[in-house]
Amino acid sequence: MNGQAKIELMLSLRNKIRGGLNQAKQDTFKSVNAMQAKMNTLKFNFAKNSKEIMNEVPLIGNAFRLVSNPIALTVAGVAALGKGIDYTTQKAANFNTQFRNLANLNLDKSKREIDSLRRMVLDTAYDKGFNTDKTVMGYFDVQSTTGKFGGEVKRIVEKQGEFANLMQADFNEYIAGTAKGMANFGFGAEKLDEFNRSAYATVKVGVTTFDQLAKVQSVYAGAAAANNQTFDTANKLLALFTVKTKSADEAATLTKSMFNDLTKDATIKAFKKIGISIYDTNGNIKQADSLMMELNKKFLALDGDKKVIALKNQFTGSDGLISLVQAATDKSGQLQNTFNSFDSTKLGLNKALELARNDVNYINETLQNKIKALEIEIGTNLLPLKEWWAQLKLEMINGVMWVIRGEKGNRNKQYNEGWTKQSEEYGGVLQSAANLTKEQYTKKLAELNIAMKAVESAHWKIAKDVNNIPLPWGGFLWTDERKNEWRTEQSGYVLDYSKGKIDYTKNLIRDFQNEWQTKTNFGRNVLSHPDPTKKGDANSNGNANSTTLGSSVDSVTGSARQIRNLTVNIEAFNKGGINTQNTNLQHMEPTQIEEWFTDMCMRVVRSIESTY
Repeated sequence: MNGQAKIELMLSLRNKIRGGLNQAKQDTFKSVNAMQAKMNTLKFNFAKNSKEIMNEVPLIGNAFRLVSNPIALTVAGVAALGKGIDYTTQKAANFNTQFRNLANLNLDKSKREIDSLRRMVLDTAYDKGFNTDKTVMGYFDVQSTTGKFGGEVKRIVEKQGEFANLMQADFNEYIAGTAKGMANFGFGAEKLDEFNRSAYATVKVGVTTFDQLAKVQSVYAGAAAANNQTFDTANKLLALFTVKTKSADEAATLTKSMFNDLTKDATIKAFKKIGISIYDTNGNIKQADSLMMELNKKFLALDGDKKVIALKNQFTGSDGLISLVQAATDKSGQLQNTFNSFDSTKLGLNKALELARNDVNYINETLQNKIKALEIEIGTNLLPLKEWWAQLKLEMINGVMWVIRGEKGNRNKQYNEGWTKQSEEYGGVLQSAANLTKEQYTKKLAELNIAMKAVESAHWKIAKDVNNIPLPWGGFLWTDERKNEWRTEQSGYVLDYSKGKIDYTKNLIRDFQNEWQTKTNFGRNVLSHPDPTKKGDANSNGNANSTTLGSSVDSVTGSARQIRNLTVNIEAFNKGGINTQNTNLQHMEPTQIEEWFTDMCMRVVRSIESTY
């Protein structure tokens, strides 16, 4: 594009922009006047107090003066909107990062199902006032442990998450413990209320917390479930043992070992010997707390320590089983009171939950979490807008860089991009050249020549289709000369890109041939020259340098690096000049035609050279 054409284009754009701005200004003043008229109708008793407020609080005074300027107000509003978009979309992006772990757990699901799961997680967080990150982890723990998906996971997380928050337990620890309990004892969401009542009673009667219970419950849950014991029975025994041990961990280990020994032959025989069957009338294993109470009655009926010791010695096994027998020797009624207290405490859970819901701190935390979930929802809806805005800013930056570089710099950039693009695909060819056999070399060279023909064909197609390049704004108000200039300029950029690809491929073919021929001695892989002083063998007839006829095939006389002269006569290749009027060359500059002609000659030479 010459200087005059650029100035004409800038003047036409300036006139169009000026006309658009004048119209926009008229529309803006009209809207501001209408807004002012509506504002005057509002009857707030504010004006008489505004001066006092501005004097007391200078920042507010500055804000009022800012509002008095409609342009400043508009700019401030746009800036605030931009900050709001950035803030909420960042919240949404952070949530998407956290959600990725859960999405990776559902790679077998469709995109629609994963999108639905994402909305479900956000709905849970908002409806219940949960922390969004903790909610995602809760879904992850339940699904990964139980294998459940969708609606049932939602019910589990909502029920157990709310219970954990009300009881001031760790949100994710308690949900993870619940999931393990469900996996071990094999129950569903319909028994969560009963599970929570049992946990509440365990904490109140035993010496443990909800967080500790959630961690240690998995220790004994499997052993208990294997002996057909309920989670309520298992928790009841744990609560009993926590009173007699140093920690909840130790109590959980005793509980596990007790359940492991409960159905061993030695234990069954010991119970049977004193008149107790571990099976009920239906042939099912009795619950451990019932067996303990039956055993306690046997001890209460004994009238001497000697008989008590003799009864105790009937049982042998782990520390857990011995602890159960030891606890059953109670004659003070403490064992019965502990079990009764456990059952009655469960009934007070509803009242405890109601009191917790009225706690101000709980309400505030729930409200804050709802706001955060709402921010994520807003940010999710604004993400497309932010992406559009970011793309627009990027295009503006690219436009500025395009102007700064100038035409020559832009054409060099296009050329380098074409070179780089081609190198990404064929960059490893040279590294493997020295290891190729002749057959592999021939095959690879053929592939490179095909690639060369492909990029050249694409190059000339672009040159031919220059008149089909679409014009900006349809080329309205442009003369035919201006259209041709613009299309020539744009095609030049595209041609520079493909020229970079051509030149890289051309250099690659040359370097590939040299690399293979030089390092392999045309495929013979000669690593060192033969020692001329070494005597030949019996078949050499005294000639130390004699070789068989087969070994000299495809070899090179003299050094592989020596210069060889090759004369190629191209007699009538260019007689009469090149016709550029009715060919693809008609839109090319003289330098481009010269490059094309040189390339054609080099292709002829390469073809002949590869034949020898």
